[in-house]
Amino acid sequence: MMSLGDLETAARYRIPLLVVVMNDRAFGAERHVLTDAGRSGHHVEFPDVDFAAVASALGIPARTIRRPEDLEALAGVLEGPLLLDCKLRADVPIPRARGVRQRA
Repeated sequence: MMSLGDLETAARYRIPLLVVVMNDRAFGAERHVLTDAGRSGHHVEFPDVDFAAVASALGIPARTIRRPEDLEALAGVLEGPLLLDCKLRADVPIPRARGVRQRA
């Protein structure tokens, strides 16, 4: 959400850039750290944003990825920018978030 200007620049100059959005409908790491600490993570969650549609509106080809098989059709394709909106399961904690509370 904080890089829309960068996406527009990539579209304008047709930069061969692959943008991968790890979309868990939240500020992912924060949600996992909060719930690991026994706190509510509801204030870091948001409705699903269709980043593929946002990229398309900027003129960037985009795909929504829901399962590994969705990637097979994209093998070797990168002519100009491409955005992948990877829909993640929000209930699966990211490995990096595990144990953060103990180090803080």
